[in-house]
Amino acid sequence: MQDYIIIEGKNYESIIKEAEEKFGVKKDKLKIEVLENKKSLFGSYYKVEVSLADDLFNKIESILDNLDDENIKRSEITKADENIDIIYKEDGVYLKVGEETSLASVLEVVDA
Repeated sequence: MQDYIIIEGKNYESIIKEAEEKFGVKKDKLKIEVLENKKSLFGSYYKVEVSLADDLFNKIESILDNLDDENIKRSEITKADENIDIIYKEDGVYLKVGEETSLASVLEVVDA
Protein backbone atom coordinates (compact mmCIF):
# COMPACT_ATOMS: atom_id res chain seq x y z
CA MET A 1 0.00 0.00 0.00
CA GLN A 2 1.25 3.44 -0.92
CA ASP A 3 1.80 5.66 2.14
CA TYR A 4 1.76 8.94 0.18
CA ILE A 5 -0.23 10.59 -2.58
CA ILE A 6 0.71 13.13 -5.22
CA ILE A 7 -1.85 15.82 -5.95
CA GLU A 8 -1.65 18.40 -8.71
CA GLY A 9 -3.71 21.55 -9.14
CA LYS A 10 -3.92 25.29 -9.56
CA ASN A 11 -4.94 26.18 -6.00
CA TYR A 12 -2.71 25.17 -3.08
CA GLU A 13 -5.49 25.41 -0.48
CA SER A 14 -7.73 23.11 -2.56
CA ILE A 15 -4.91 20.59 -2.83
CA ILE A 16 -4.47 20.59 0.95
CA LYS A 17 -8.22 20.18 1.52
CA GLU A 18 -8.24 17.22 -0.89
CA ALA A 19 -5.35 15.64 1.01
CA GLU A 20 -7.14 16.16 4.34
CA GLU A 21 -10.20 14.38 2.94
CA LYS A 22 -8.21 11.48 1.46
CA PHE A 23 -6.28 10.83 4.69
CA GLY A 24 -9.15 11.77 7.02
CA VAL A 25 -6.98 14.09 9.15
CA LYS A 26 -6.31 17.82 9.49
CA LYS A 27 -3.40 19.62 7.85
CA ASP A 28 -1.26 19.53 11.01
CA LYS A 29 -1.22 15.70 10.85
CA LEU A 30 0.10 15.71 7.27
CA LYS A 31 3.59 15.93 5.85
CA ILE A 32 3.40 18.17 2.77
CA GLU A 33 6.24 18.44 0.29
CA VAL A 34 5.90 20.79 -2.69
CA LEU A 35 7.43 19.05 -5.69
CA GLU A 36 6.62 21.78 -8.22
CA ASN A 37 5.43 25.35 -7.90
CA LYS A 38 5.06 27.22 -11.17
CA LYS A 39 3.59 30.67 -11.65
CA SER A 40 2.83 32.30 -14.98
CA LEU A 41 0.51 34.86 -16.52
CA PHE A 42 -2.14 32.14 -16.69
CA GLY A 43 -2.04 31.26 -12.99
CA SER A 44 -0.29 28.90 -10.63
CA TYR A 45 0.42 25.18 -10.77
CA TYR A 46 1.32 22.99 -7.80
CA LYS A 47 2.42 19.40 -7.52
CA VAL A 48 2.57 18.15 -3.95
CA GLU A 49 3.46 14.90 -2.24
CA VAL A 50 1.39 14.32 0.88
CA SER A 51 1.75 11.66 3.56
CA LEU A 52 0.84 11.30 7.20
CA ALA A 53 3.11 13.32 9.46
CA ASP A 54 5.89 11.59 11.30
CA ASP A 55 4.45 9.24 13.88
CA LEU A 56 6.79 10.66 16.55
CA PHE A 57 4.17 13.22 17.58
CA ASN A 58 1.68 10.44 18.24
CA LYS A 59 4.22 8.39 20.21
CA ILE A 60 5.18 11.39 22.37
CA GLU A 61 1.54 12.27 22.98
CA SER A 62 0.75 8.69 23.97
CA ILE A 63 3.66 8.56 26.42
CA LEU A 64 2.65 11.87 28.02
CA ASP A 65 -0.98 10.73 28.29
CA ASN A 66 0.12 7.64 30.19
CA LEU A 67 2.40 9.35 32.71
CA ASP A 68 1.68 8.59 36.34
CA ASP A 69 -1.13 10.65 37.90
CA GLU A 70 1.06 11.17 40.98
CA ASN A 71 3.30 13.48 38.96
CA ILE A 72 0.34 15.54 37.80
CA LYS A 73 -0.90 16.00 41.37
CA ARG A 74 2.48 17.36 42.48
CA SER A 75 2.49 20.14 39.84
CA GLU A 76 6.22 20.00 39.27
CA ILE A 77 8.72 20.73 36.55
CA THR A 78 11.22 18.05 35.65
CA LYS A 79 14.34 19.16 33.83
CA ALA A 80 14.60 16.17 31.50
CA ASP A 81 17.36 17.59 29.31
CA GLU A 82 19.07 20.94 28.87
CA ASN A 83 16.56 21.72 26.10
CA ILE A 84 13.50 19.83 27.36
CA ASP A 85 11.33 20.43 30.43
CA ILE A 86 8.42 18.18 31.36
CA ILE A 87 5.80 20.23 33.22
CA TYR A 88 3.11 18.46 35.25
CA LYS A 89 -0.05 20.47 35.91
CA GLU A 90 -3.52 19.52 37.07
CA ASP A 91 -4.93 19.87 33.56
CA GLY A 92 -2.23 17.79 31.86
CA VAL A 93 1.41 17.25 31.07
CA TYR A 94 3.29 19.78 28.96
CA LEU A 95 6.61 19.83 27.19
CA LYS A 96 8.76 22.92 26.92
CA VAL A 97 11.23 22.29 24.12
CA GLY A 98 14.14 24.52 23.09
CA GLU A 99 14.76 25.63 19.53
CA GLU A 100 16.30 23.17 17.12
CA THR A 101 15.49 20.17 19.32
CA SER A 102 14.49 17.21 17.17
CA LEU A 103 11.40 15.10 17.72
CA ALA A 104 13.65 12.08 18.07
CA SER A 105 15.42 13.77 21.01
CA VAL A 106 12.10 14.56 22.65
CA LEU A 107 10.93 10.96 22.21
CA GLU A 108 14.18 9.68 23.69
CA VAL A 109 13.74 11.85 26.79
CA VAL A 110 10.06 11.18 27.46
CA ASP A 111 10.35 7.46 26.73
CA ALA A 112 13.22 6.99 29.21
